[in-house]
Amino acid sequence: MNRIFTILALCVALMGSLSSNAQEYSAKERQSFAKEAEKEAKQAAKKLNKEKWQFNGVGTLEKAYERYLLQTADYGGVGEARTYEINNAPNLRNGEKSLMNMAQSVYAQENEAYLKLEQSSHSGEVDITLEDNVVKALAQFNGDVKRSFIIYKKNSNGTYNMRGFFIIDGDNTKAKLRKLAKDLSDEIELGGKIKKAVGSE
Repeated sequence: MNRIFTILALCVALMGSLSSNAQEYSAKERQSFAKEAEKEAKQAAKKLNKEKWQFNGVGTLEKAYERYLLQTADYGGVGEARTYEINNAPNLRNGEKSLMNMAQSVYAQENEAYLKLEQSSHSGEVDITLEDNVVKALAQFNGDVKRSFIIYKKNSNGTYNMRGFFIIDGDNTKAKLRKLAKDLSDEIELGGKIKKAVGSE
């Protein structure tokens, strides 16, 4: 039973460390966020263009960067900004897929590592049920990683260096962790009942 409470506690702790729920901002505050994002995006786009990065998305790089910023908590949104890079992608399509896989994999590993670390710090060991089920459940966090935009440079050998800008939807992760906590606690409680029943025979 102690392990059940440990799992619930560690999941609550993780949920508390993620992005906070959407806050209500006044029209004046949102206008201020928009102004700051526009200024920051203009400077960032100028720097990236100077470094010879190319953008082939909808609109301009500056506007894409501005939309990206406005999705983050620092600019009135609820997301967390992440960037990843790869070198020598054979083509843009392959590179985009690799960047998304990288972003999803890193986020899944963070959730897994945090859960196992919290479990270990509370109980002194990693419960095998927790370990097995968390690993299986990691794919459900993939949808919380949203691609914002991609930039690239073409190399002389025809390959591409690429940088992806992503948003992490922490609110969705919270909801999934609540369900994961319940599922794991139910399974461990059931396992304990089975062991007790078998032991009494």
